[in-house]
Amino acid sequence: MGKILRSTDYASLQLAIDAAGAFDTVVVPSGTHECPGVRLKSNLTLRLEPGAVLLAPRDITGFLPAEMMHRKSTLDHCFFGGFGIENLVIEGNGVFECNGDTFWSDYDGTPSLDDCVLGRRVYQSMPSRPTAMLFINCRNLRLNGFTIRNAAAYTIWTIGCESVRMENLTIRNHRYGPNTDGLDIDCSRDVWVSGCDINAGDDCIALKSDIAILGRDQACERIHISHCTLSSPCCAVRIGYEGDGAIRDVLVSDNLIHDSNKGFDLISVLPAQARFGISSGANIENIIFKGAVMRNVRQALAAWSGTDLPEDAANYRGSIKNLLFADLQIDAFDSSFIGGFAVSEIAMSNIRMHVRRNKSRYRGETPVVMPNVWGRGFLPQPLTFYRVDNPLLRDVRISMEEYEEEA
Repeated sequence: MGKILRSTDYASLQLAIDAAGAFDTVVVPSGTHECPGVRLKSNLTLRLEPGAVLLAPRDITGFLPAEMMHRKSTLDHCFFGGFGIENLVIEGNGVFECNGDTFWSDYDGTPSLDDCVLGRRVYQSMPSRPTAMLFINCRNLRLNGFTIRNAAAYTIWTIGCESVRMENLTIRNHRYGPNTDGLDIDCSRDVWVSGCDINAGDDCIALKSDIAILGRDQACERIHISHCTLSSPCCAVRIGYEGDGAIRDVLVSDNLIHDSNKGFDLISVLPAQARFGISSGANIENIIFKGAVMRNVRQALAAWSGTDLPEDAANYRGSIKNLLFADLQIDAFDSSFIGGFAVSEIAMSNIRMHVRRNKSRYRGETPVVMPNVWGRGFLPQPLTFYRVDNPLLRDVRISMEEYEEEA
């Protein structure tokens, strides 16, 4: 059994961590502690006692430079970082205060509005921003119980990691913050997310397959997300968009989603401009969404497969297949969409969806058969299937009402 070191017995938290031996615990006591970027190491427990606050720098030079990235990223620094390490635990009831607004060039102090979904502004980001926590090529990570506030960009980003548990975390980011995702699970496998409460400015939980940034072909797979409360002006759960690798074998169960632009969103795309390591489109398969309640969500369900430019269709190699949506209770205010170039084996069971839509929002617009990749476009029906092979619907009840917004 390792020994316990109090961080305040050292000149800095980094020195306390450096002094720790295998399986020692570094404890951060109650109080606010200014803290530059920290490099974590293997076989360590970092514990924040109740009332402990670790306050991030307000200049990029105070953060830790990212390592092991094979593709350039503007998110090239982090507050806490682990690179090629294993057996790390970060736990406790303390707070990581990230000072993210420092890295938005036009930040004006406007408070975050929890119910902001449509027509939101987004602050302009600086050329280089830090993530709150970045883990690359790590194994056996355990993150439990703490709070992260006001991230400048991604909050927790795992790239090429294995055996990760993120439980009972609270994330509170500004709703106008650019790319302020909650959890980004990228080319990682055997990941368990449970009991987290996330209110983010971008996707709450995003599963990605950016094999270009990882530097090898590794699927994002065997992911379990359950019993979380999620709210975002973007997506509660997004699967895909960034990267060409496979994303597969995912279970999303028993979650509460509120005040969000999208509930469950899957995207396999060949974009108009080369970006995010996408050159062919991701193959997304074997995904189960089971047991969710959604309220005040614009587009509850979305699965979009294709290209931004029709002339690129011959180069698209992605697909979305073998999806199950089951046991969902949904109150939405716009249409859902599933379809595209390569979408198949979609099943829906025991779904209740009510859509209450403002007619004035689409007045004069021509209906589309397929919206754009971000779900924009007038779909007359509450749920649209387009070019979907082998859909199966059982006990699916959808209602829709339209109203005129008062002047």
